[in-house]
Amino acid sequence: MDWLYYLLEANLYLLIFYGFYRLFLQNETFYNSNRYYLLLSSATAFILPVLQLGFLKPTPIVDNLIFPAPIVYEGASSSSISASSAVVENFNFMDYLYPIYLGIVLCFAFKLALSLSKIIKIWLKAKKAKTGNVTLIELKDQTTAFSFFNLLFIHPHLAEKETVLHHEMVHIKQKHSLDILFFEVLQIICWFNPIIYFIKKDIKLLHEYIADELSTNSGLHKHEYAMFLIENSFGVTPTPLTNQIFNQSILKRRINMLNKKRTAGWARLRLLMALPLVGAMLCASTMAFTKDYGYVDLLPEKSKTVAPIQETPVVKKDQVKFPPPVVMLDSKDKFYVRYGKDEKTGKTVIREKRYILINGKAVKDLTTFYGVYDADNVKYFAKKDAIAKYGVIAQYGAVEITGKDIKYFNQMTLQPPPPVQDRIKFPPPMAKLGKTYFYPIRHVDKGGEIKYSDRRYIVINGKKVEDLDTFFGVTNATKIVSLNGPEARKKYGSDANYGAVEISGNNLKYVKSITDGPPPPKMDQIKFPPPIVKPDRKNLKRPPAVEPPPPGYRPKQDQIKFPPPVVMPDNQTSFHPRNAYRQDGEKYIPVEIDKRYIVINGEAVNDKSKFYGVSNTESITFLSAIQAMKVYGNENGKNGAVEIKGANIKYIEELAPPPPKQDQIKFPPPIVKPNPKKH
Repeated sequence: MDWLYYLLEANLYLLIFYGFYRLFLQNETFYNSNRYYLLLSSATAFILPVLQLGFLKPTPIVDNLIFPAPIVYEGASSSSISASSAVVENFNFMDYLYPIYLGIVLCFAFKLALSLSKIIKIWLKAKKAKTGNVTLIELKDQTTAFSFFNLLFIHPHLAEKETVLHHEMVHIKQKHSLDILFFEVLQIICWFNPIIYFIKKDIKLLHEYIADELSTNSGLHKHEYAMFLIENSFGVTPTPLTNQIFNQSILKRRINMLNKKRTAGWARLRLLMALPLVGAMLCASTMAFTKDYGYVDLLPEKSKTVAPIQETPVVKKDQVKFPPPVVMLDSKDKFYVRYGKDEKTGKTVIREKRYILINGKAVKDLTTFYGVYDADNVKYFAKKDAIAKYGVIAQYGAVEITGKDIKYFNQMTLQPPPPVQDRIKFPPPMAKLGKTYFYPIRHVDKGGEIKYSDRRYIVINGKKVEDLDTFFGVTNATKIVSLNGPEARKKYGSDANYGAVEISGNNLKYVKSITDGPPPPKMDQIKFPPPIVKPDRKNLKRPPAVEPPPPGYRPKQDQIKFPPPVVMPDNQTSFHPRNAYRQDGEKYIPVEIDKRYIVINGEAVNDKSKFYGVSNTESITFLSAIQAMKVYGNENGKNGAVEIKGANIKYIEELAPPPPKQDQIKFPPPIVKPNPKKH
């Protein structure tokens, strides 16, 4: 019901602001200032409820609900409250209040849409002419004029047409239509508040005051202008969403204000009186209302630190005694209301807000309901589940109590102290089904140091493990699911290029040290997939011989020619990236991606984690780091490059045989730069 309390509080402030306007500002001639006051005060009325001054509202004292003072239970002989006094039928008007409010809101919204459609209908059918940013629209059926945003509706043969145009242009330039639309929307939201209707009327009246004042200041005599309004205002029906020059209902007040003496400039200082009014309402919002929608704390209370009464003695580990865990006694046949201490009186009071039902009927008065016993079953619902089942009335949770012989406590009965440790019976341990532990991949290097090499995307109960350096594994898991690279990328995106591990369980235990769990394998115990057979180097195309430069020749940097790149033999029609793999059962999982710049028919391979190789190629060219940087730039070619060409290249969609080891690939020796000093 927070939405209802918020609306009521905002409309209360709106009433106060409008009362201030009627008392001090309504009859003054500073029309623009009054206009802005009505706009800003109306918006402020809906902002104030969400603001708080924390220092005016001290932090409440919270009772110890875990170990409350025991009170003797009322036995079966105690008098019980009759079920009829605490329980009513399930029908509650508050359940239907929100649909009723929403239905009326939709009706007012439909009315606004209908008014807009009438203006659009006239605009579509009428003859139009453009004058600057303003569109003139001819009215044939009505001898009147009105404006809506940049649309000016006017009869072509209207008397004193120039005066009318000047009047309506004031409305257009000052964007008075925005004001009208703002209060129309406000009326839709607060349809139950009659003050909105008065504010709408006053804002339109201020618009006409402003336009009348500027029209007469342009040289037109006030008496002639008043007579012109009187002659043309009878028999004209005003349009709700527009500023209309001829309006019989407000004609008398407009003429009176035309002839009224101008208010002195110092009278504008009355507007400053609204500032302490806002401060008073902000204090009232903090202190007088108990609410959950005060989201913004402007001046929070400073936290107070309490000095310890005495120094904590040092005790040995075996001397420390912890209190036994709290166990709800007979939670299936007893229910106790929530309680706490009142800040002012110090007395124990009921603070129960949950939606409580007994045999399908809601408890009407929680102030006289203290709990039940001898129930067959007591079922608790969290906030989310309660709202889904019962609606917003159960926003604090719900309790369902069922039983044929339910008895009621006739006074507030606090929960008893927890039982002795040896009386608590814990459920038997769950039998392990399959793998219930997980440790990240790690190995022992040649120096005997344990190092991590796991780069998978690890998720525990739906949350990603952010810091893998301090994550050493978990035990007591209910379920562990491993996803390969394509499956993990499809589910978690590019962050899961190396695969993913999903771990779930309600009683997970985190491994606290890298030495816990099974010992990691040594480097020589890790099995890598077999290498690819070395290609036949005899059929490699050798670069043509280069004639030596003439004596005394000193080449520039850009004139140095490198030998042509190595081209794979004609019988080499496939290419596999140089990745490092880890064996997981029958699968190989990449743990290091080929860093070379791979180009296929002129286009670079962007995501090499999804690239397993190609076949049916026509040529494969390997470029060294120096050659690759010259062709593709320093950043792309710093690790070398591979150029693959072919008209019918086929992409390998799954992991191919593992690549060769680094020491099996022979690159051509680098060319030494000529020394310019020797030439």
